[in-house]
Amino acid sequence: MNGNASDAEPVAARMDLLAQEAGTWYLLSDGEHIYLDIRTGLLGQGFWLLLILNESERNGYRAGGLPYITALAKTVQLHARAYFLRNEPIEKQRIVFAAVEEWLKDPRRHEAQS
Repeated sequence: MNGNASDAEPVAARMDLLAQEAGTWYLLSDGEHIYLDIRTGLLGQGFWLLLILNESERNGYRAGGLPYITALAKTVQLHARAYFLRNEPIEKQRIVFAAVEEWLKDPRRHEAQS
């Protein structure tokens, strides 16, 4: 794989962006899993962590909605090392990146989120 997001575009088309705090976190679903892509910082170096929500987190999202996801994202940002082992493989990260990139290119999607 060459690391090009376009390699992941066909699969990314099957993902839905559920919510976002632009540049901070994105919540997506592929119909089977719910993903939280979170911008973190460690010693001044920013990076992204991609998590599949576990059962407890999915239940929290169902009960608490976006405030729950915002709080979860902040927890992950503050304690990134504790979540690092849950980071999804680079192949899945490329798919999510391509889905977010495609969403950001489409102004109609921005209007629907507003």
